[in-house]
Amino acid sequence: MYQCPNCGAALRFDIPSQQMKCDNCGGMQDPYEIEKASDAEERQEYDVTVFTCPQCGGEVMSTDTAAASFCSYCGASTILNSRIEGEKKPSFIIPFQKTKDDCKAAYKKMVARTLFAPRELTDPQYLDKFRGFYMPYWVYVADHKGPVLTKGERSYRRGNYIYTDHYNLS
Repeated sequence: MYQCPNCGAALRFDIPSQQMKCDNCGGMQDPYEIEKASDAEERQEYDVTVFTCPQCGGEVMSTDTAAASFCSYCGASTILNSRIEGEKKPSFIIPFQKTKDDCKAAYKKMVARTLFAPRELTDPQYLDKFRGFYMPYWVYVADHKGPVLTKGERSYRRGNYIYTDHYNLS
C-alpha cells in the first residue's frame, strides 16, 4: 500500500511503536507524513469494477461500494480511491491497539466458553485467516425492535455421506 522512502519495499503499521515500519530495511515512518506513490487503477467490465493491485498487478474485482479491498493474489490491502472521492473522510484514523495474536487469544478464550461451538471455529487454519480492518463508527448504527429469526444450515462429509444440519437462529 505505502512504499518505504528508503528502499521502496512495502510499509506496514507496527502496533507497538504506532509507526509505519519497513520489514526490509527496518526504517520507521510517521503514518501522517507518508505520501502515497500510486493507487489502484480502475476500469469497468461487465457488472463488476476491476482494480489493478499496486503491489503485484493482479486484478481486484469489486461489485459493492467497498472503499478498501484485499488482493486475492498477494494479499496486499489497497484503497479504492475512486470509491471515496467526494465522500466525507475522517479527520483521523485511530490505529490498531491490539495485535493479531491478542485477537486470536481473545477469540480462543471466548470460543472455549461456548458449549456447542462447531469444531471448525477452533481450527488453527481458521484463526490464521484473521485480518484487521478499519470500520468507521458511523457504519454500524442501527435500531431494531422485535425478535429476529433466521434459518441456518451447515453441511459436512463423514465417509460416503453428506450430512446437513438445519438450525433456527433467533
